[in-house]
Amino acid sequence: MVPGPPSSGAPPGFYKLPFLIAGAFDRGRRFEIEAIARLPERSRVSLEMPLWLAQALRPHPCEFEIDAKKEIGRIALNPAGVQRLGAVILRAKATAVCRLLVRVPDDRRSQRYEVAVRQLYEKREVGRVTCLVGGEDGSARRLPKVRASTRVVPDGESVEARREYRLCSRRG
Repeated sequence: MVPGPPSSGAPPGFYKLPFLIAGAFDRGRRFEIEAIARLPERSRVSLEMPLWLAQALRPHPCEFEIDAKKEIGRIALNPAGVQRLGAVILRAKATAVCRLLVRVPDDRRSQRYEVAVRQLYEKREVGRVTCLVGGEDGSARRLPKVRASTRVVPDGESVEARREYRLCSRRG
């Protein structure tokens, strides 16, 4: 749980929600990354990721900021709807530490809103993190338990891939 209202630090006034994008356990694979947001008007949301991941996304998102000193890229996301960010080949067991940065207008923080990032392999969802922002206490948190399960069939082999995320569900 990220205590609310929005986290202190840069950028000010934004909820900062960390998560991982991970590669497969056995070998490099091509994954698509998508963002899904259900935020009110005047909201701002962006995805912060390692620079190598931002540059590797194909096709490149229409615009992203680069912080060469911190080696991160920041992609502006649509505050409502589904946005395809591109595809990337992630090597086996690769992990990328990412952050969702979400700003909801002060007068709309009493309602709870959702932002999600999902990872697809061959058009099947194999990973997702969903974050809730706002609500009575104005806090942000990830959903208590998110599960993605799919059958991955690489080169004719049958491999069961299952990730289960147990995320913080306490109110703080």
